[in-house]
Amino acid sequence: MKKILLIEDRFKRQEIFQEELEINLEEFNDILDNTTYERYEDVYEILKKEEFNFSPYSVAIVHKSAFGDENSTITAYIEQKCKELSIILIYFSGGIDANFYQKDGTFELFEVNSKTLYSANIALFLKAYRKNILKPGMLLYGEHWKINLLCNKLNKLNYYIEHLQDNAILEDFFYEDNSYLRNILFKMDDIKFYTPKPINEEISKDEMKKLRDNIQHCIEKELTYE
Repeated sequence: MKKILLIEDRFKRQEIFQEELEINLEEFNDILDNTTYERYEDVYEILKKEEFNFSPYSVAIVHKSAFGDENSTITAYIEQKCKELSIILIYFSGGIDANFYQKDGTFELFEVNSKTLYSANIALFLKAYRKNILKPGMLLYGEHWKINLLCNKLNKLNYYIEHLQDNAILEDFFYEDNSYLRNILFKMDDIKFYTPKPINEEISKDEMKKLRDNIQHCIEKELTYE
């Protein structure tokens, strides 16, 4: 079984997180290579030489600004290797305001805030991975990540329906910070979404209501499976 690589240069941040949530990442050493302290320094030097072996990993979780003056060069190298080996790459940083997702062929790239990464979700994600369940959405949105995403969209859509006078262009509903929803959740075989029919690029309230009812049905379906 391949492992998860975690590269963190801010050691104290990780210590505080573990203390606050009473989580010990060492308990996941069988599936997690947590490169901090001296291990971070060793990995940093190997990455600078572009000699790091990524083949043992299926996921790389990397602090986006961990490499000082070499940051752009090293992150470009990491992305190249992850693309070559179809490794899921998850960047985290305190400067990332919203979750981001992009898929290019078999390569998947996520960006999350440090507080999102260092939450109870990481233990859920690691425990699931130990059972051969690889769900990055769980890391971002928790154990019931599908329902959480669907409820988020339902709330936003209800806001549109209640506050708009006429029709609207719903680009932000589909494209804002929810590209993970658009690219993954909308394409899942077990979830079928109603596709609104725009007129002159705008969507009527009736079409919004059809989509709302469809999302509500998907939530009820997911709750039935819980």
